[in-house]
Amino acid sequence: MIPVIIKKEWSKIRRIWWLPFVCMLVALGDYYLTLRGFRIMHGASELWAKLVFDEYIFFDTIQWVLLCSAIWFASFQIGPECVERRLRLLFHLPVHHYVLVYTMLGVGFALLTALFAFMSALFWGISFYNGFPVEMTWPMYLTTFPWFLVSLTAWCATAAVIADPSLLRKLCLTLAGYGYFIMLTSTKGFASLDLLSYTLVCLPWLLAFHASALRVKERN
Repeated sequence: MIPVIIKKEWSKIRRIWWLPFVCMLVALGDYYLTLRGFRIMHGASELWAKLVFDEYIFFDTIQWVLLCSAIWFASFQIGPECVERRLRLLFHLPVHHYVLVYTMLGVGFALLTALFAFMSALFWGISFYNGFPVEMTWPMYLTTFPWFLVSLTAWCATAAVIADPSLLRKLCLTLAGYGYFIMLTSTKGFASLDLLSYTLVCLPWLLAFHASALRVKERN
């Protein structure tokens, strides 16, 4: 049954899955051109000083692509299910609702993980091309991990907001998602974060879409 659900999910995203990857490619191109332009205008030593001493982030566009991609995928995965009460009808299939809900979540997370892996490969490639050592690239790369957590959280929050039948709960979920966004992105500098703590704090969001879907099933 799981392959059938995955095929169903693919039918909803097969025409739009590529757009976040194109946007990520554009963002990485912007990152490369920004580094190149800064190096040409100010010199390599000034660029290194900006990165090492000021810990300046030249790749903020990449971070926003991760967030927007999560909202994009969740909207196309869950939106169609909420038209004409299809989500409620989905629970009448001869399979446990846990399988239905978490297969949808798994597909969304798999897409975001693939996007992050795509970004990671090119991010390291750009760094090596510019002559950055691993000791410099690794802290910069770690700075993108909270935004990956933001993307996973944003998928759960968007899916829950779309699915939940209550306007009040939609508002509460939106505010909670925004709170997590602020928490995960408020750190300054490279690698000045505790990834394990952030990950553990985000785990409850795995239940958000499940809880909203169950409310639809129970007609609350």
